[in-house]
Amino acid sequence: MKRSILFRMIAVVIVIALAFALCPTLYAQKQLDVYYHVATTEKVIALTFDDGPHPRFTDEILNILKEENVRATFFAIGSNVEAYPDVMRRVIAANHEIGNHTYGHPLIQTVTDFQLEEEIEKTDAILRDIGYQGNGLFRPPQGKCSNGMPALLERTNKTAILWNIDTRDWAHRPSEEIVREIENQVCGGDIILFHDYVSGESTTIPALKKLIPLLKERGYQFVTVSELLSLKDS
Repeated sequence: MKRSILFRMIAVVIVIALAFALCPTLYAQKQLDVYYHVATTEKVIALTFDDGPHPRFTDEILNILKEENVRATFFAIGSNVEAYPDVMRRVIAANHEIGNHTYGHPLIQTVTDFQLEEEIEKTDAILRDIGYQGNGLFRPPQGKCSNGMPALLERTNKTAILWNIDTRDWAHRPSEEIVREIENQVCGGDIILFHDYVSGESTTIPALKKLIPLLKERGYQFVTVSELLSLKDS
């Protein structure tokens, strides 16, 4: 009887150890204060754009946002900011919000926490150099988290922002499909993921031209991520 209990205890320990080894992201996200969506009764949405700036697509997105009087949040890659600083300055001049998306967009599993912290701090420095004073938001590449990320974000004074609607525009999905999918599932407090840097042609541009007026007609307002966080229900 005692031997049976002992074997069961050993089995439980092994299962828990394997879970931590195989699924670090799951356990990390239980510890992290991660925002995929903000619980609010208000009809507000945050548009976010990853991987930029891009020498063409970012400007085209800025033009649409200006025409529609919409503010958004751009999660910038530091190396792209270095390559196209004037484009990023136009994002700042248009009063949009900028978040940190690392310097080189590494896979979290392939870098140490120290290396990831260097990526974050290097991107913060680049953004400061071109005149941006924010940098309180962080989006990990591909939305992946590590076990060391809670302490890392505390040290760098960052809030982790993910998303609950993924347009997968990087895969060049038809703009009509993107709009229809968002139209069918959108609700107040959503964080929508787009990209302002993709390879080849972008279907993000035509999707935004259709989507923003459509959602405005439904009574939705567009805010930055920080504004959305300030509206969360207590």
